[in-house]
Amino acid sequence: MNTLPVQSIRMIEPIHSALENHHNVPVVMISRRRFESGIQNSNRHLTYHQFIHRMLPNQERYAGDYMNEAISSVYPREATISAAHFANLFRSHLNGNTEILRHFDSHTVAEFVQKYKTALRQKTEVSAPIDFEDFFVMGAQYLSRSTSRVSSRVLFIPDYEILLERPELNRNAIQFIESLIKWCVAHNRPVYTLHGNTVQCHRHAGRVVYDVNNFV
Repeated sequence: MNTLPVQSIRMIEPIHSALENHHNVPVVMISRRRFESGIQNSNRHLTYHQFIHRMLPNQERYAGDYMNEAISSVYPREATISAAHFANLFRSHLNGNTEILRHFDSHTVAEFVQKYKTALRQKTEVSAPIDFEDFFVMGAQYLSRSTSRVSSRVLFIPDYEILLERPELNRNAIQFIESLIKWCVAHNRPVYTLHGNTVQCHRHAGRVVYDVNNFV
């Protein structure tokens, strides 16, 4: 669900590199879900929620904050991988990826999951976070204000097309992304989306479509 096909994921790092070379500035890629994109700098690949969290002037606590804290609480200090790498593997494991089993046995991972669920439940019982879907709406509403600001100078959104395949399920996420694209166009910020084998740049005059093979 809302997952890019493998062939699209393989194209992401070359496209991202080409965009950075072309614009000569950092390009931030945002996606609905986290996955191994090949982009080395973690600040250049954010989830929609991470991007919204950084964008909003008031640092509202949303469900992802609680998840990050719960994941951090189960990180084994004796691990041979960094806390950041563990967090990425653990999030991916919650979405069905099994790569974490290369570093820990299945029994240990099951214990991680149980401790994580307990920690998350304790945190949410103390203070309920903002729901994921509500956070999309907050992001879209913020972008509609005349005082809204986005720090990223160039954006790449590879999974917009995937959202559009299930409009009812992804209504709030689509609303946020369309608001973001509209904001970028109005402020002359380059914003790119991936559609099959094409990269599309959104501009005032409409979309400019590039073939992926020629683009990279």
